[in-house]
Amino acid sequence: MFSSKKSVMIIDDDLRRRKKVYDVLKITGFDIFSASTGQEAMGRLPREKPRMVIVNAASAAVDGIEFIRRLRTYGMGQKMIV
Repeated sequence: MFSSKKSVMIIDDDLRRRKKVYDVLKITGFDIFSASTGQEAMGRLPREKPRMVIVNAASAAVDGIEFIRRLRTYGMGQKMIV
């Protein structure tokens, strides 16, 4: 189950890139959560329940396929844009 708020989690190991995405989304009214690794994100996803997750697919800190598998174990990721 997702939160009813406009919320997004940004997952990227590059702090500057996370900050840029954060700044753009914040002015549009999103509640934003961020994580630098997939493991950190998985620890927060069940609690935060964001409506959208943005993942840097080229990040060394996130294995995209494994992340999607784990996301689905939490009942998330039914609709996904890759």
